[in-house]
Amino acid sequence: MTRDVDGKAMECSVVRNRRIQRKPISRSIHEQPYVHLQKSSPNCRVEKSANNRTDSEISLPIYTNNLSNARYSYCYFFQVMEKAMLVIANSYLIPNVKLTGYVCKTNISSNTAFRGFGAPQGMFVAENMIRDVARFLGKDPTQVAYMNLLQDGDSTHYKFKLENCTLRRCWNECFQRAQYESRKREVQNFNRYVDFLRAYG
Repeated sequence: MTRDVDGKAMECSVVRNRRIQRKPISRSIHEQPYVHLQKSSPNCRVEKSANNRTDSEISLPIYTNNLSNARYSYCYFFQVMEKAMLVIANSYLIPNVKLTGYVCKTNISSNTAFRGFGAPQGMFVAENMIRDVARFLGKDPTQVAYMNLLQDGDSTHYKFKLENCTLRRCWNECFQRAQYESRKREVQNFNRYVDFLRAYG
């Protein structure tokens, strides 16, 4: 039995009948299948398509179809879906976005919203698209990500205009402190050595 929203009605009916009949009451949930999801995902499944120019700037429309497995009780899953759709562009300037979201009722027990509340699932979509574009163009994902970062004067896909946006400054500071380029070369050299050992060892 869930603690939230839909579960309250069930709890109230059990308590009311308990008081009327003055004996223990049990309430079971019938496992009637509502929606069968081909991919068993605990929170969110996304079908996406992205179009981009050859200069790594994402400019053409992006379409996402979001499915959320809400279990038998909707609980806060509508709010979770809303949150995922709000942050689906993450920190990138994607001017043309078309989003659809479906909250699916299924026949498994509800665990209600937990921690990220849809934000990690939504941001993962943007990061995945950035890497898909980088792979297609043969570029480092960090280069594509930096070219599409939001900056002052940009607007999000929900029309929020940014002021005092420090994303690019933060990005540059993190790159310098992490020594990204040198560590990347070390990793690449190590991987070449390991591949050599696997081939001839």
